[in-house]
Formats: sequence, structure tokens, C-alpha cells
Amino acid sequence: MAGPDQNKAEQEQAARDWWHVMADDARAAENFAAFAQWCDAAPGNRETFDRISLAYQQSRMASPLRTKSSRRQDLRHLRHKPARRINPLHRLGMTLAGAGFALVAALSAVAVIPRDAAWQEIDLADGSVASVAPGSDYDIAFNDQFRNIRLAHGSIVISAAKDRQRPMQVITDQATVRVVGTKFAVSIIGNDVETSVLEGIVGVHGNAGDGRNYELKPGDRLWLGAGHDALQTTVPLANALEIRKGWQSFRNAPLADVLDGISRHSGHRFVLSPLYQGQKRITGRFNLTRADQTIAVLAKLAPITIQPVTGNLTLVY
Repeated sequence: MAGPDQNKAEQEQAARDWWHVMADDARAAENFAAFAQWCDAAPGNRETFDRISLAYQQSRMASPLRTKSSRRQDLRHLRHKPARRINPLHRLGMTLAGAGFALVAALSAVAVIPRDAAWQEIDLADGSVASVAPGSDYDIAFNDQFRNIRLAHGSIVISAAKDRQRPMQVITDQATVRVVGTKFAVSIIGNDVETSVLEGIVGVHGNAGDGRNYELKPGDRLWLGAGHDALQTTVPLANALEIRKGWQSFRNAPLADVLDGISRHSGHRFVLSPLYQGQKRITGRFNLTRADQTIAVLAKLAPITIQPVTGNLTLVY
């Protein structure tokens, strides 16, 4: 008969084996049902798995980080669509018996998952500098008549070189942001676009139903989007470009939009059940780079259950 120490050692070895299975997207989907059964098969299995996951996560965080380097873009046109890694669990129907929650439909991945959660620094041909958030989808097109950046998803911070003959435009579905030379940020949050100004004057034209023109000065922040009235506020200059440090303000945002932002900026993967019925909208300022802290805050604001799978993957339902 096995003693307590042997049982504990076997439990820890099983937890390590399951961690390697569930950390591999290609194997996770076909093995998730068995994994859920193992978690509930014996007292302490789930807690041991969580402890092993944390240990693996901490050992990975202790490894040397790659340094970032600037890229100089001398091309007149640059198109970037992020690689989208959708976790295969979104095709999986399963039962989480321990939580008493049955998924009769597939799970769906929330976020665009960048290869790493790092900003991209781009030196543009006109002398401007653009910082692009991880997972952003953008298109840069300059010629002798215009300087246009099309932002479809994500965030961009720009220090625009002054050129009165060719004002720079950041074009989104919701608004067109126009500057001569200034420092500003544009973020797409679900159906909203947020523009913040650090230096200079920025003009914003509402494209989606609004149709109004706005003039923003240093410290001004403007939200435009479908379904709400425009909101213009003033923030301390130190917070004007805070998205570059991972801070994002949300206004009446769905939970999926907030999880998307956390995933892109932290690299942590979240999977949100399509059966999630919570209608709570999120308003507040959150640090997107600290997935653990922010998801804990969200759990207090919205009716959600959090189930860690690995140190880098969390189910939300």
C-alpha cells in the first residue's frame, strides 16, 4: 500500500505531466476532458496542478529576456497584420464538473495573441516615430501628397514630424485623427476609439454616426464610438500617453474587450465561454501588463469565474 509521501509524489508527477499536455495547444483540445476529470478525481489534484503551473511560470520569467531594437522603415508603404493564434480549446465541448458548469458549446478564444507582448518601435521615413502596441493591425502609407496610417485594431503612439503640406492622419472606422506635428496616442477599444494628446493640437473627425469635428489640446482625451455620446476629458500630462506604459481606461466596455487588451499587452491567454451571460459593462483604468492583478479586480466587478489551466492560460466563464 502506498504511503502518503508516495501518493504526494505521484500526484505531483501527474500534475507535471498534465502541465506539459495543457501548455501545448495542439494537444490541449483532445485531452481537456480527461484533464478536467483528473482535476476532480482526487482531493488536492487541482491545487497541486495550480502550484506546479506557478512554479513553471516563475522559472520561465527568470529566463533572460530578449532586448527590443528599433526598426527603421524607409519604405513608403508598410502593412502589418498580427499573427493570430487561436487556442484550439475554442472547438472543444467539455464539462467542468468541479465547478458544476457544463459547456454544451465550444469555447472561443478572446484575444489576438502576439508572439510576444512587446511594443514595436518604428522610425518612419519622414522623421516621425511610431510605437505600436502588440497585436495591433495597421497600415502605413506615405507619398508626396499624404501621410496616412490606417489603424484597424490595437494602439499606436506617434511623435509626428511637422509637415504643414502633408498633415498626418490616423484613420479608424470610428474617427479620423489629423495632426501637423505633435505627440499623441490612438487606441481602438471594441467599438470605441480613444485619442489622447501630449503636445500640440490634434483634430478629430467622427466617422461613425457622429460627424462632428473636435480640437484637442495637451492633456485632452476624447472617446468616440457607436452607441454612446462623445466624451471629452482632461487628464494630467503624465498620463496622456499612459497606454505606452500599459495603462488603459475603459468606458462601458464589454468584458471581452478588456480581456483582449490584457492578452495583447501581457501575453497571457484568456478563453471566454460563449455561454457567458454576464451583462456587466466595465468602466475604469487598468494595468494591462499585469494580467494577474487586473483579472482579480475584474472578478470583483463582474460576475465571472476564473479557472487557471496553465501559468499562461486562464478560462473565464
